[in-house]
Amino acid sequence: MRLPYNGQEVLCVISEAVVDSSCCGSADFTSALVPGYLVRWQAEMNKDGFPVSEVEPISDRKARGRIKKLIQETEHVSQVEFW
Repeated sequence: MRLPYNGQEVLCVISEAVVDSSCCGSADFTSALVPGYLVRWQAEMNKDGFPVSEVEPISDRKARGRIKKLIQETEHVSQVEFW
């Protein structure tokens, strides 16, 4: 997903996994992976024909904290990781 933040867009990948076992029932886990600020959206194609976007890593700790909080509040994920 593309998340507006402070005049830029943040690229964010949301994932969900469900674990099931015969003894304990099921549980789900949601997380977000943030590659960085979106520089160019689907700017080119890779050799397999899939679109590739250009991102800039988010190195500012305060910005990371605010983005993490925003993602957790809006997407209800339990974990947010930055590349």
